[in-house]
Amino acid sequence: MAEVKFKRKSTSEIENLPVEDGSFIVDYETGKTYMDYGNDRISTGGGSSPAGDAIPTGLEAEYTGSTAPEGWIQVDEKAEILWTNSNPASDITTLNITLNSSNYDMILWLCKEATTLNTLISGYSIKGYGVKFNNINGNGTDRRRQIDYNSDTSYTIQNAYAQDGSNPNGALIPIYAIGYKTGLFS
Repeated sequence: MAEVKFKRKSTSEIENLPVEDGSFIVDYETGKTYMDYGNDRISTGGGSSPAGDAIPTGLEAEYTGSTAPEGWIQVDEKAEILWTNSNPASDITTLNITLNSSNYDMILWLCKEATTLNTLISGYSIKGYGVKFNNINGNGTDRRRQIDYNSDTSYTIQNAYAQDGSNPNGALIPIYAIGYKTGLFS
């Protein structure tokens, strides 16, 4: 069973760090985050400084147990990859998927923006619910894809659709479903 490997490193350490599929890396100097997928390191965001209610991504690892600010989600470092897209460079039409476990209460869904891009879009769902992704491409077209809940181990990835009525099935390609047992949801 594949696991996500969380790593907290400096900018220079990340520059010299070999790509290891399944690694989620936080740069504690800049707050930027990365996901190693196959042989690629993909930037997943971060890098903003803390302001207002923003979560300072680069500082999350500084807190453990009850020391974290109230309301923050404590991430179990033993997160589990529940599903992996075996062919993320291909379009997806309606597809039923089976998760390899029901021992989760929250799922992080990671999607490629498009089959030809190494940019990730992410969204969360809790057990019993699906998730919808929205994205506006470079041409200003609003693209969407929905993942429907069927059962605790079964989901359906729906066709992508756009505001112009087309089905851009090479967009918003789910590549991972990562399960977390947070204890927040029953």
